Amino acid sequence: MVYLCGLLALMVLVACAYHVLGWLTVWRFQKGCELADADSYDISDSHQSVKDCYASLWPAVTQIKPIHRDDDELHELIKSFACQDYPGPQQIVLASSGPLPGLDLSRISLGSEAELAWSQGALPGSNRKIAAVASADADEETKRDYDYVVLSDADMQASPDLLRHLMQPFADDKVGMVTCLYIVRRAKSWGDVWEGINVADFSASVLVARQVEGISFGLGAVMAMRRSVLEEIGGFAAFKDYLADDYQLGNQMFKRGYKVVLADKVVEDVPEGASFLEYFRHQLRWMRTYRVSRPGGYFAYIVTQGMFWALLLLIASQFAWWAWAVLLAWVLMRSWWCTSVWWRLGGERMARYGLLAGFKDVIYVVLWLMSFFSTKVVWGDKRYKVGKDGKMTEIK
Repeated sequence: MVYLCGLLALMVLVACAYHVLGWLTVWRFQKGCELADADSYDISDSHQSVKDCYASLWPAVTQIKPIHRDDDELHELIKSFACQDYPGPQQIVLASSGPLPGLDLSRISLGSEAELAWSQGALPGSNRKIAAVASADADEETKRDYDYVVLSDADMQASPDLLRHLMQPFADDKVGMVTCLYIVRRAKSWGDVWEGINVADFSASVLVARQVEGISFGLGAVMAMRRSVLEEIGGFAAFKDYLADDYQLGNQMFKRGYKVVLADKVVEDVPEGASFLEYFRHQLRWMRTYRVSRPGGYFAYIVTQGMFWALLLLIASQFAWWAWAVLLAWVLMRSWWCTSVWWRLGGERMARYGLLAGFKDVIYVVLWLMSFFSTKVVWGDKRYKVGKDGKMTEIK
């Protein structure tokens, strides 16, 4: 029993070491973002000749945004991407699988110099979002042969200089995709709060992955791609049946020798006010996606969960006082860590909820265990079975 307790205590220390590395990578990323912002140049007030010069240096971009609702908040979120301080030609294509009666394009285009279009319809496919995006990208009425494509989720809000930061890394011809971290800065429900804790943890884990092995996947919040590379991997239509379309898009580019890099900007994830049940289902879907997409990382995930090892240590020690002290120390460290990471990535108003990170760890151990026993996921009002290749099949 002494050896078992020693092993479990060692695992808690390993989890602590991972979190130290995570905090350092977040700190370095934040400092890099501050330097990038200090060097940025606002062209919105420049003379027209300067704007014309800038436009000749920046490539034309098509932004595609899949949408499924038409409320006031959506208009403002899309507008944040439409009204970019970007010198080059822009096109915004909204992609929906069907009509949205409340959508008003005039509200979005106000103050924007980008061409705005709306494509309705979807190709046959299990992933309805990407099926609609693929249909929009192939629509002859809206398609422009621009050399770069930016795909971003509808619930993201962008800063005015995001597009410029996304396009700068493409100066390297080996870059196939530029993707973006995201953070929750406001919440409408407790489900959103728990989602925010998850997002802070996930963003830190992405930065650790970049430090250790480089990034070999995309993040669905924002993905900027070379059109030529996108077509090389089959276009959006090739991913209309995958659950983790963002992962697959980036990973297929990576496998072909292209770089996937992280932009030095963080976008805001604006949740819709999810209930706890909706949050739980979403995270279970994400966990099963993770198991299929990155099985190595999925099994290594439990190594980083100090709460899991601290609880096992408490049981193995027969609830000894020192094991309680280890558990308390872990909870305090996790609370400080999550709060600090959330703050540094731009979630100052929500960072205080990082104090609940210990409870989230318990929830996530349950989710991790549950993800072993089924390959079924719930997405919207439909249920799917996920195959070993990551493709979904709808369960009737």
